[in-house]
Amino acid sequence: MNAMATAPASASAHAAPSSIPGEIRHAAEQFEALFIGQLLHSVRESASDDSDDDDDTNSTFLELAEEQLAQALSARGGLGMATMVMKELGKTQ
Repeated sequence: MNAMATAPASASAHAAPSSIPGEIRHAAEQFEALFIGQLLHSVRESASDDSDDDDDTNSTFLELAEEQLAQALSARGGLGMATMVMKELGKTQ
């Protein structure tokens, strides 16, 4: 369901130290986007009428729209989760 790209774990192991904060930011934003996407999906599923069967095209379109909205929200601050994750991950360095 999720088409969000993630870097392989081995890529971060060979990354230059200066790129680690950028990787942490990216990972935190991706985590928040995934969370927001799941939240939007749950809301849509709970609000849908069981008697109204969506066709596959409509369902696919809605999933893509949810994913894009989640990415956009996360990139612009979202729920603030990315900031909290970045702070916690930054402490471990």
